[in-house]
Amino acid sequence: MTEPLTESGAPLQTDVAIVGAGPAGSATALALVQRDRSWAGRLLLIDRAHHPRHKLCGGAITPLGLEVLEKLGLELEVPHRAPPEMRIRFGGIDQRFFPEPALRIVHRAELDAWLLHRAEQDGVRLLQGCAVTDATLDGGTTTLRAGPHTVLARVVVGADGSRGPMRRLLGLSRAGQLARLLEVFTPIGDDERAAGLDRVARFDFDAMRDHLQGYCWDFPCMIDGEPAMNRGVFDARVRPERSRESLPRVLGAHLQRRGLSLAQVQLEGHPIRWFDPESPIARRGALLVGDAAGVDPLLGEGISFALQFGRVAAATIDSGFARDDLGFGDYTGRVARDPVLARLRTRHRRARLLYGRRPGLVTRALWRLGPAFMRAVYS
Repeated sequence: MTEPLTESGAPLQTDVAIVGAGPAGSATALALVQRDRSWAGRLLLIDRAHHPRHKLCGGAITPLGLEVLEKLGLELEVPHRAPPEMRIRFGGIDQRFFPEPALRIVHRAELDAWLLHRAEQDGVRLLQGCAVTDATLDGGTTTLRAGPHTVLARVVVGADGSRGPMRRLLGLSRAGQLARLLEVFTPIGDDERAAGLDRVARFDFDAMRDHLQGYCWDFPCMIDGEPAMNRGVFDARVRPERSRESLPRVLGAHLQRRGLSLAQVQLEGHPIRWFDPESPIARRGALLVGDAAGVDPLLGEGISFALQFGRVAAATIDSGFARDDLGFGDYTGRVARDPVLARLRTRHRRARLLYGRRPGLVTRALWRLGPAFMRAVYS
C-alpha cells in the first residue's frame, strides 16, 4: 500500500485530504484524477481501517450506480450477483420488475478494496489504519490528527460514513436524521433455490402495517466466492415522533418465514444517517460526501449516491482551486441541481409521505395501481 514518506515527526502536507476510503472517498479521488492527472500527487486518502475491511451494507448497486461507475471510467470487476428480477411486496401483493441492467449485489469489503486499489493505481497517496480524532481550521489550513500523524490540508473531504466523526469535527453536525438497520448473511434455502428465488432481489414492506418505517430485504450475493443471501431490515425513522418498532422482532419474523431463526445467524446493525436537504454539507475548506452527507431516506440506498457525490465534490474542488475560492458556497447548489443527487430530495419527500403514518386505504389503493406507482416511488 502507498503511504506518504516524510521526515520523522514532520507534518504531512496536501492540498486535499479525503477522510474515509469507502466508495464516496475513493470516487472523489478517482474523479479528481480523471479531471487532471496532476491531482494524484495533491491528494491524501485517510482511513481508520486496513482494506479489505468489513462493512455493514446490503450491497446493492442500482442501474444508476452502474452509470456513475461508467462515468468514472470503471466497469465493475468484483464478484457479484445480478438478479434479473426484483419484487416489492406490501399487503400480501407482490409487484415484479425486470430492471435492465439488473441490480448488482456486491460484498462491500470487496467493492471498497477494489475502488481503493484503482485510486492507488492512479497514484493517489494512502494512509491506512489511522483514525482522525481532531480537526482544527486555522488561516485557511485544516490540521488533522490522524493516528500518529499530523496532516495539513487546504481542503478536507468528510467521507467517513454515517458514524464517522468528521461531521462533528468540521462543524457540520445536525441532530436527527438517523435510520436503523440490521443485517445477516445466510445460506440460500433449498426451497428458495427450487423456486428460483436465489435470482430475485426482494423488498418486503409488510411490516409497515405495524410501525416500521421501512422494509425487510433478501438479496442474492457472493461471500468469499460462494452464493449466499444478504437479509435485513431497514427503518428510516423519518418520522421520529412515531413509535419505534423492535427491529430484532421484525427481522426474526421475516427470517422465520424463510425457515430461519435469529439463533442461527450473526446479527449486525448500526444507525444510518439519511439525507436532509436542510442539513449543512459544506463550509469553507470542507465538504461532506456519501453517507456522511446522507443516504436515500426512502430505501436506505447509499452506494450509487456515494459514487456520484464523489464526482460532484471533485468538480467543486477542481473549480474552487482554479478560481482560488475554497469557500464552497456553490456545493449545496451543485448537489441540488445534479441529475443523480437531486433524487435524494425527491426521495426525502416521498419517504415522509410513505412513512408518515400507518398504511391505510389510500396506501393500499396506490399499491394496487401496480408497477407504475412503485416505479414512481423508486425513481
